[in-house]
Amino acid sequence: MGLDMTVMCARVKGAMKSTTEETTMTASPEHDHAVEIDTAIAEVYGEMQTVSAKLDRAETSLLRTAGARQYKNASRRIAWNMEIADAEAIVEQAIADHDGEFSVVIGGMWRGLDEMKNSISRLADARQARDEVVARYRELEAQYTGWSRFFLVNNTGGHIHSSMNCSTCRFDTSFSWLPTLSGLTEAEAVAEHGAILCTVCFPSAPVEWTNQYELEAAAKAADKCPGSGTYDHNSSGLDYYSPRAECNHCGHTISATSTGKLRSHKPNGRTR
Repeated sequence: MGLDMTVMCARVKGAMKSTTEETTMTASPEHDHAVEIDTAIAEVYGEMQTVSAKLDRAETSLLRTAGARQYKNASRRIAWNMEIADAEAIVEQAIADHDGEFSVVIGGMWRGLDEMKNSISRLADARQARDEVVARYRELEAQYTGWSRFFLVNNTGGHIHSSMNCSTCRFDTSFSWLPTLSGLTEAEAVAEHGAILCTVCFPSAPVEWTNQYELEAAAKAADKCPGSGTYDHNSSGLDYYSPRAECNHCGHTISATSTGKLRSHKPNGRTR
């Protein structure tokens, strides 16, 4: 994936989650290997989220212990008025200068020596956990030889992409990684997950592999009475408390919105 490990896990492209769906296709050894590696990487991403949150909490604790304050920067984002390295140096120097004492004043506040030592220890533990999970990620990612990968956008009508860098997606688009499809061809992926491939990521894919949502929308539209969502009705039956009117297309009495539009309905008058 080539993610910048200084960013950690899924911060850049939204929350990447692996699915638990099982492929029902006849798997080749190459596909099995791709699935094994990518499933393990997906699990490491989950660990990265946990480790990242732990590191954030440890850094926040140390910054507060060192007397750091938060403020809104020029971009209106919350920031600290002190770098974590400076906070670490302040606390470590205070521990060295006052070791054996009960408390010391830092940033105008009394801080217990035990509290300060615990802050340093928690930060060290969080960094070690971060380094270990990053090392596991790099070891797994080093085994990637370029096989196909598939990512599903987490919204209604979301398509499957070949990466998280598609030009049709926003910087904050949320994806679900589909590691059980890793190593499959486009045709195999469609057979397994349906015809919802992105036309930009898969320009060679036949239209029937990319237009599932359009076909579903067209089918729904074809199943609607043309009077749905219109004012094309006999308004004599409308009243304030129970607005209903006879559709001029299908002849059925249909409930209407507060503005007098007929609600969506089928030619037989059913609304569902």
